[in-house]
Amino acid sequence: MRVNTACLTFDTDMNAPFHTVATPRQCVRDYDLACHDGTDWVTVASVKGNYQRRRMHRFDAVSTTRMRLTVHATNGDSSARVFEIRAYDEE
Repeated sequence: MRVNTACLTFDTDMNAPFHTVATPRQCVRDYDLACHDGTDWVTVASVKGNYQRRRMHRFDAVSTTRMRLTVHATNGDSSARVFEIRAYDEE
């Protein structure tokens, strides 16, 4: 499969009755997104300091059958929560 765009959705505790904290603790803060090119993992995005619920990454097209998200840190919670990762081949 050929991909050049990935959309990630993280948990920002939208079920909380009041959003009193600007950056929810469980939101993924630092991460790497990689695609396997058949031989090795190729990092297509590295992010530090994220606080957003939805992140879209556009990169040079790669042929892959696997993607890997490596979470290095959250904004304070002991576990990271990822709702979805979608991959596309956009023009």
